[in-house]
Formats: sequence, structure tokens, C-alpha cells
Amino acid sequence: MARIVPSVADVQLASPHRGERETLSSLKRLGPAFTVYHGVHWTRTRATGTAFGEIDFVVVNRAGDVLVIEQKNGPLIETGNDLRKRYAEGEKSAIGQLHRNIDRVRDGFRAHNRRSLKRVELLLHCPDHRVVRLNAAGLDRERIVDARRRHELPAIIEGILGAGEEDPFAAMVHDFFRHSFEVVPDVNAHVEGQQRSFMRLNGSLLETIHNIETERLCVRGAAGCGKTGIAIGFYTRAVSEGRRPLLVCFNRPLRDTLHSRLPPGGLVQTALGLFNGFLESQGRQFNYAAAGDDKTGLWQRQRDLLLEHNIPGIRLAGDFPIDTG
Repeated sequence: MARIVPSVADVQLASPHRGERETLSSLKRLGPAFTVYHGVHWTRTRATGTAFGEIDFVVVNRAGDVLVIEQKNGPLIETGNDLRKRYAEGEKSAIGQLHRNIDRVRDGFRAHNRRSLKRVELLLHCPDHRVVRLNAAGLDRERIVDARRRHELPAIIEGILGAGEEDPFAAMVHDFFRHSFEVVPDVNAHVEGQQRSFMRLNGSLLETIHNIETERLCVRGAAGCGKTGIAIGFYTRAVSEGRRPLLVCFNRPLRDTLHSRLPPGGLVQTALGLFNGFLESQGRQFNYAAAGDDKTGLWQRQRDLLLEHNIPGIRLAGDFPIDTG
């Protein structure tokens, strides 16, 4: 198994990019003669300022030979002699970016060590795109691993680079890439990436649900799937329309958090708080001190009292969930 720098566990923590994590899992299948560096950063200072860039993967064998991999996820645009990726700011050449990164690696190594890398190979990995008619002078077709060959990536790399013979020069190469790489995972970047993904997915889910015409809607799902986000969306929408919504949750910490963040105009309450408020409005009060530690029995008696009142449109199931915390 190949050595991954940093470890796969650190990369899973630091990188929110699913495509790159999947590629790392595939690169683990390389033999022990290979080391894989992920997210290698480079800089180049000029009179006009400092340029920055990042290389997705660098594979180094025992001899210190280097293979630079540029990965492009999602659909690409074939122009006949180039593969281009569309970004918000415009299109960029994937092949051109790969060649620029190789130049930066060569220049950076030479500047730090006063000697050149012995061998630098290149590979373009586009796991979501199937190349149809590309004829690029700047890149051999065999150096493009598209969707048809993505499962062959480790074998292709070993075929290009080879394991190599042990060479002291390799230590210099590893030292260069270790100093060019952010070894410590950026937890904040991971959290921000997950939040962006959650908001994007949750927004689409909420939009879909809002388009369902129904008087009642029941949403069920595992913890963290977005149920609270949907409830918040309905609540906020109702307030903006001048209505007074009620949002009921099952524990006090969540209630306090939602109450502090949601716009005024509605009511946020726990289920037990709502039950207790209703009973008090009917002149029924609970002696909580008399219940002692028997919380389960207390909540059962409170529910029984509630069931004595025939409230139109309200039905409590026998297994109604109650959080005694």
C-alpha cells in the first residue's frame, strides 16, 4: 500500500471535496514503493506580485521520480485540441494548467536545491468526463485518464513511473514536497465546506417541499438530514407572510438556540413546555417537586391530563416521543 501524505484520515477531515477523497482511496492501492502527496501548494514571486497555485496530487517513487496529476471533476468542454473547465469566472484550460504546475514544480525544486529533478511525468485525471475527440498537441492521449479508465488509475501510474531503484536523491524530493504541503488539516475549511454543501442541498430540498400542495406534511429522516432546516424554512416563510407560526422541538437547548436566531413573530417551544402551558391555561398545574426522579411517570401523567381535554384537530399517539432530558 502506498504512503499518503498527509494520512487519509487527515485528508477526510480537511478536504470537503468528495472527488479528491475518492481518488486518494484509489491511490492507496499503489505499491509500497510510492508516496502520494495531496494538495501541494506553490508560489512564484515576480516584479508584478506573487502567483499562487495548487497541484492536486504528486506521486514519488523510490528513485525520486515525480508524477504530477491534475484532477478535474465534473463535465469538461472539448475544443478539439484542449480540455476546458468552466468556472464562475470563465473557462480555463486543464491541459494548460497541468503544464504550468509542472513548470512551477521544476522551478521551485531548482530554486530550493540548486539542482533539477531527474524525471517529471504528467497525468490528467477527469473521472467524470469521457473524452470523445480530443487531439491535443500539448498532451498525449495516453496521459489522460477519463471516466472509462478511472478504475485503472493505480495501474496506469505504476506503468508510467515504475517503482524505481532506491536513490538518496529521493530524500531531497520528499523533503521538498513536505515543505510545500499544508500537513496540518484545516478544520475550519472542512467545516465551512460542509456548511456550504449542507446549505446547497438543504436549499434544494426545501424548494422541492415548498412546491408540494398539501394541508399536512410529515417529514421523517435520520439525524442531520435537514429536518430542522426544513422547519426553519417554513417558520421563516410564515413570519414573512404575516402569520404566527408555532415551531415545536423536543429539548430546551435546541429551543433556546432557535428562539435566539429565528425572526420574531412566531412561537418556538418544546413539546413539554407547550403541554404545560396549555394545562396551566386550563387551571391544571403540576407538582413537579413531588415527582422526584420518576421523570417517565411524570411525563405520562402530564400526557394523560392533556388527553382529558378534547382539543379539535389534535391527536396524541400512544408512542408520542418525549425527551426527558
